Amino acid sequence: MKLSQMEPGKRISVTAQRPTKTRLLVDIQGMRVSKGVTLRQVKKVIKVSNATLCQIEHGCTPRLDSALKIAAFIELPVEKIWALKGK
Repeated sequence: MKLSQMEPGKRISVTAQRPTKTRLLVDIQGMRVSKGVTLRQVKKVIKVSNATLCQIEHGCTPRLDSALKIAAFIELPVEKIWALKGK
């Protein structure tokens, strides 16, 4: 669906089975582990579930709000963490 086809205020349901449309440019999990930070600590700060964090660390495409929170937490611009995959 294109942005121009969406109705204002309509929410799109996104399931866990969706294909990954981005690729990780950095090792988020490695960065977290090297700093001695647990998933639980990250969850507490950015208010994202452990399951979501784990999926993101293993390459799943995050929602925009989650991506922005993680980028702020690890102090990198979001575009330095994820890139769109080519077709």
